[in-house]
Amino acid sequence: MQATSQRRNLLARHGSTNHRHSSKLPCMLNTTKSDPLSSMERVAADLCQINDHNYLVLVDYYSNFIEVDKLSETTSETVINCCKCHFARHGIPDVFVSDNGPQFSSTKFHQFSKTYRFNHHTSSPHYPQSNGKAEKAVQTINSLLQKSISEKKDFQLALLDFRNTPTNDIIGSPAQRLMGRRTKTLLPTTATLLAPKTIQPSIVKTNLLTHKDTQKLQKLYYDRDTKVLPTLNIGNKALFQCGKIWKPAIVKNISSHPRSYIIITTDGQTHRRNRRHIRPSHVVSEATDADTSDIEDDETPNIQPVPDEPSDTLEEQNPRRHSSRRIRKPVRYDPSNPETV
Repeated sequence: MQATSQRRNLLARHGSTNHRHSSKLPCMLNTTKSDPLSSMERVAADLCQINDHNYLVLVDYYSNFIEVDKLSETTSETVINCCKCHFARHGIPDVFVSDNGPQFSSTKFHQFSKTYRFNHHTSSPHYPQSNGKAEKAVQTINSLLQKSISEKKDFQLALLDFRNTPTNDIIGSPAQRLMGRRTKTLLPTTATLLAPKTIQPSIVKTNLLTHKDTQKLQKLYYDRDTKVLPTLNIGNKALFQCGKIWKPAIVKNISSHPRSYIIITTDGQTHRRNRRHIRPSHVVSEATDADTSDIEDDETPNIQPVPDEPSDTLEEQNPRRHSSRRIRKPVRYDPSNPETV
């Protein structure tokens, strides 16, 4: 009972600094209303490091057209200049999606979004899955770059071939959906195929809906090992994940982003975190076994119980037992002893 009481006191005061990894949340698919109806209407961006070099990857949601920039430095000014070049070439998007990196959360990038009049949406901090479009584009670029290096080929030609590879016979390639035409590659192509041909957005949307059926099937299998966590209320005491440590905080507000909350720490700092990285802090007033029965395993910090003090009565009831087997010591080599020679 003493160990259980000490465990509850630790839960009530500080929670755990060695919390078990949180469970997966169910997959969220983009709604049909959020699907873009034209190219460069909604784009996603992310920074990545490949072979000790930094890159900016920008992808269009509608056409899946990918732009790549090798960065000399990872500052806000460098990222903004690259985005300006893409916007001057393809047009300014309505929505720009990124993570919460310092390049995108800076005051300069916020002012850039105001000047160019686009909405800047950020994904959940420390939750790359919420920016899945950009993460997938980074995987594609990484694969193309690694293959180009291993086969000693030009990366830009590999990127050109990717942009001209048709998704299917109906909606064409990323270049066709973005520019309305095929771009010339090293493959022999007739002039008829290079002629401009616009693909109607309604046809693209219909084919994308078919792709969504596949995504729904993938979601069905993914959600088998997931768990829906209960909603938190304003003012609830909680623990939030900060690296490998869980720190106490209070839920200040519910964010407009899905599954996100605004929390305030004990030192007055405000953070935004995904529900996966927040755990309710259960305060227990009475030391009874029934108090912890309502706490779910995934919501309970992993604290090892403190062992009770050893008792003399237990030693009397369970005395130590010694083996009755005869122990024979090995005969050591001794040159002066003829028996060991």
